[in-house]
Amino acid sequence: MPDVYASDVPTTFRLIGEAKTIEDLETPHTILQLSAFFRHVTVCGGALAVAVPWAAIGTARRVVHDVAAAEGCGAVEYTIIDEISPWH
Repeated sequence: MPDVYASDVPTTFRLIGEAKTIEDLETPHTILQLSAFFRHVTVCGGALAVAVPWAAIGTARRVVHDVAAAEGCGAVEYTIIDEISPWH
């Protein structure tokens, strides 16, 4: 279950949001979650946003990129959000 699941009405776009701590980023549970979220967005359409502390931004980019590649979801839109950088 993601931390955030939002869609428009009628449903044409979904946003899945997940927040992670530095300690959580590379756990098997997180990898399974991200894999499931990428698969869902691939099938249903939408995007994934992962929020992390600023200090974990590099690790988050690597982990999310690696999971997307492993799931064959390289074309899925995703963003990494931290408490400092502006969100695009």
